[in-house]
Formats: sequence, C-alpha cells, structure tokens
Amino acid sequence: MQHTHDVDDDDFEYPENLQVKDVHVYVHPSCMFATHDYSCPVCRETHAVLSKGIMTPCRACRKEGWEVHKKDLRPWYKKIFS
Repeated sequence: MQHTHDVDDDDFEYPENLQVKDVHVYVHPSCMFATHDYSCPVCRETHAVLSKGIMTPCRACRKEGWEVHKKDLRPWYKKIFS
C-alpha cells in the first residue's frame, strides 16, 4: 500500500531517517522459478512481474500501456557512433 503525505501543510516535517523497504525475492535452487513480495509500481494493488531481473508493472497495468524504460543519457553523437 502506498502512503501519500500532503507536503503543503505548514506543520509538515520531512522525515530524516526514512527506512527503505526490503524486497524479498525467493529463487528456486534450479533458478527456474522465483517469487517476491514487491508490489506493482503503478497500481500498488497486485504483485509486480519479475522479468529478466527487473521488476515491471503487473500484467493488468501492462495491458493499459505502462512500461519501464531506461533513459539513454549519452549525447546524440555517442548514440550514433557507438
């Protein structure tokens, strides 16, 4: 479940020691199967899909068009000549 806090309040104090949630991934010894407890980053209602070592949105959100992309930060000339 995602917790959202309104930051426009005058008495809001940003938490200094905010702990990062642990994600538990359980891999079968044969490395053929895995399960996890990470929620979908889009809807936060179902489990994310573990695909090639990357957590992607659930299947319902992917049907709606949600995807995970890595932005290429190289300059344009390095993209052309590499």
